[in-house]
Amino acid sequence: MSRIPPAMSSTATAASKRPKSPMMRSNARSSVSGSRRSAFAALRISAAVHVAAGSTSPWWHAASARIQARRTPHRIGARAGPRYPARMQPRFLYLHGFASGPRSTKAVAFADHYAQRGIVLDRLDQRVPSLEHLRLSAMIAAVEQAIGGPTDRAVVFGSSLGGLTAARVAERDPRVTGLVLLAPAFLLIDRWRALPGWEDWRRTGWRDIHDYQTRQPARIDFGAAEDAMAIDVGYPEVRVPTLIFHGVHDPDVPIEISRAFARGEPHVRLVELDDGHDLIASLPRMLDETDRFLAPWLGG
Repeated sequence: MSRIPPAMSSTATAASKRPKSPMMRSNARSSVSGSRRSAFAALRISAAVHVAAGSTSPWWHAASARIQARRTPHRIGARAGPRYPARMQPRFLYLHGFASGPRSTKAVAFADHYAQRGIVLDRLDQRVPSLEHLRLSAMIAAVEQAIGGPTDRAVVFGSSLGGLTAARVAERDPRVTGLVLLAPAFLLIDRWRALPGWEDWRRTGWRDIHDYQTRQPARIDFGAAEDAMAIDVGYPEVRVPTLIFHGVHDPDVPIEISRAFARGEPHVRLVELDDGHDLIASLPRMLDETDRFLAPWLGG
């Protein structure tokens, strides 16, 4: 994998080194945070209008376009470019999807594949604190703890909701040096709001779901949505090398969402697969592509 330097002119670089007064830094942060809030508020309104009006065009087309228009390669307070692997071999973590578990088909396949090369892929249990009371904040905290100490590093794999979790960890924790995302569940709350039953879920406090780990009916409280609302606003601001797999026939997380995330980001590679959401049929291709992606970390 080639290392792509940040696309920044010498003039911009020189300007970035000039000292800024506390007032200038404060004004800049306020301006950026205000524009982000406006962009994401527009996204939520777009979703609500599409649902209320019964529009046949997918709401995420307009939503993704609005966010993409406001995304810039260099943000105040953001890293100028991707963080590349440290010389020490990182930990490798796998985060399963919604209502799934660490013994899922993909989790086991990836773990077995790398075990043959002497690499441990830790499959974390992301049903925290429980499936009924699932919290994205608790999932993020569990991953940060699993990475280890301040000098440890990690490459994080994530499937669906696990992919969203991995990206949210990467945008806030500099110990994450790379991501492998399988149909990442970006724009989670906006997609949940567009599903039938959202109002019933909010009114009753519970939603019936299927537990893919136990293969039994289950339920999840509305607190899961409230917790995610505070965290999952727009796309994660990821600045590490990222490999994304997404099925072009995905009915749960439309591929347009990953396309919008990857567009204009030189450190993100999107591999589109002739598959749905579970990506089981694409495992051989994903393992092969991931081997090449991980070469800088594994010394290959």
